[in-house]
Amino acid sequence: MAIAMVLGVLATFGTTDAGAASAPITIVLITSRTGVAAAEYSTAPAGFLARVALQNASGGIDGHKIIPLVIDDQTSLSSVATATQDAISKKALGIVAVSPVFFGAAKFPQEAGVPVTGSFPTARNGASSPIRICSRQTTAALIPGTSPTREPPSS
Repeated sequence: MAIAMVLGVLATFGTTDAGAASAPITIVLITSRTGVAAAEYSTAPAGFLARVALQNASGGIDGHKIIPLVIDDQTSLSSVATATQDAISKKALGIVAVSPVFFGAAKFPQEAGVPVTGSFPTARNGASSPIRICSRQTTAALIPGTSPTREPPSS
């Protein structure tokens, strides 16, 4: 569901430059593939990769191929910080956080203006975060040739 939301938000922006259509978009899943929560999150990578493959089979997002990356946070506060900084350094357009420890790194994409969606606790008490997505202006600034003026479809 989270990847569909990221793709839906990104798809609301139309490209205005034909050259921009060929630039791939990197979206990162940060999840616990190892560590104490690995069993709980074992299906997250397969679901993420399947959804990205489906979107790419339909032409990506406005002609942009999606490059999916899965990064293991090792169910560790120090590793999730490293994983998140790695995602940002790889120019991820968006992050899907499906991790019990993402609260320990949530400040990094916020500071970098990278949209984050998914399900993760926001504190050690396990309270869940609502889905958060950066503004259209922030996202549009990240995709060359896109415009923040195109309104999303009405429901």
